[in-house]
Amino acid sequence: MRVAIVTVGDELLVGDTVNTNAAWLGERLHERGVDVERVTTLPDRVADIARVVNEYRAEYDAVLVTGGVGPTHDDVTMEVAAAFGREVVESQEVLDWLEAEGGYAADDLAEGTAEIPRGARLLENPEGVAPGCVIGSVYVLPGVPTEMKAMFETVADDFAGGQTRRDRRRGRAERAARPHRRPATDVRRDRRELPRRLRAHQDSGRRGRGRGRRGVAA
Repeated sequence: MRVAIVTVGDELLVGDTVNTNAAWLGERLHERGVDVERVTTLPDRVADIARVVNEYRAEYDAVLVTGGVGPTHDDVTMEVAAAFGREVVESQEVLDWLEAEGGYAADDLAEGTAEIPRGARLLENPEGVAPGCVIGSVYVLPGVPTEMKAMFETVADDFAGGQTRRDRRRGRAERAARPHRRPATDVRRDRRELPRRLRAHQDSGRRGRGRGRRGVAA
């Protein structure tokens, strides 16, 4: 399985925040046998995010996007929705989840909290109130590390593979470093032929010495 990670935030690009999300996701995905082939950090710009998400979802099996979700100035949900040409709408499923899990009524929530792209699958947030979502093969996760990690674990089973590219390279290197061993059948055959070769060598030596003596006598 081939995956791309997109982290969104001006604060990541200017160095105000260390991009620990990408490192953590890369490690978790590798543990699950997934090849992470691209990690990209983008500014909070709709056009850039929509363009990159469109490009990556066509190239990779899945795309993980982390950044601000919910009613914030840097909400990436809207940008990802734009990549799919979908509008962001208030979701009754999100409202039901917030009421059941957190005891929030619709009037308690900031405007936009319950909005996700139309037709998206809700990802519940075990550590907060801002929902994530899945649109096609694109997973939208929060930028807050504790929330991102908890939400990823709810969908971790979606990501599975065999040996990763790094493991395959390591295996090839280990095999190349091993001493070459001849097959056991070759060794046994050589042992059987050794006496015959020794006799042939001795006979050849005797014939050579005989020719030498005859040459001297002449």
